[in-house]
Amino acid sequence: SWLRGSAGLVSGARRGPSDLPAFWIEGTGCCGAGLSRHLQAAQCSVREVNHPNRQTRRQRGKDDAIDAEAASRALLAGTATSVAKARNADAEMLRVLKSTKGSAVRCRTRAITQLKALLIVVPAELRETLQHLDTAELVNRCLNRNEVVASSPLTAACLVMRTLAERIRHLEQELMVLGRQLDRITQAFAPGLRAAQGIGPDNAAALLIEIGRAHV
Repeated sequence: SWLRGSAGLVSGARRGPSDLPAFWIEGTGCCGAGLSRHLQAAQCSVREVNHPNRQTRRQRGKDDAIDAEAASRALLAGTATSVAKARNADAEMLRVLKSTKGSAVRCRTRAITQLKALLIVVPAELRETLQHLDTAELVNRCLNRNEVVASSPLTAACLVMRTLAERIRHLEQELMVLGRQLDRITQAFAPGLRAAQGIGPDNAAALLIEIGRAHV
């Protein structure tokens, strides 16, 4: 299994019972995050290796052996000196919550943009009743539509607008749930940081994720 393989990597790299080997890993914040956390938990030194040079990849292709060679060259040249962030469980909890909230914000923005863009091309009788509304009123009005079959340009437009409004409302509910979780966790882990003026849940979470730990 992955855990046995990672444990074998550490034991194989040790020269003695008290030896703590060092590892240079590419992508400790993404594809190498799990391995990095395991090695740090084993008290090993973990350093970040930058992605191989793009010119080298274009000339020689994408290959694990090429990446390993590039990492070794960076080590010998003394350019791979950045210590990988210690991503403890609390910081990872904040990271996944904030990442999911960020994606929900982007999806909501796209849905609102699409809904308002649709107003430009819908039949005039529908456009004139909706174009003066703000976003919240527009969403509420669209949610009250009851078309279930697209049998004409008008009913098709109404059906799509209600679908977009339902998507926006669902994403707003997601944002409320995720926002409450971020607020609760940051208040519990870093009350001093949250007490600072201008620091809300999102800012506090971003700072705690950046330093790699939640308790400050």
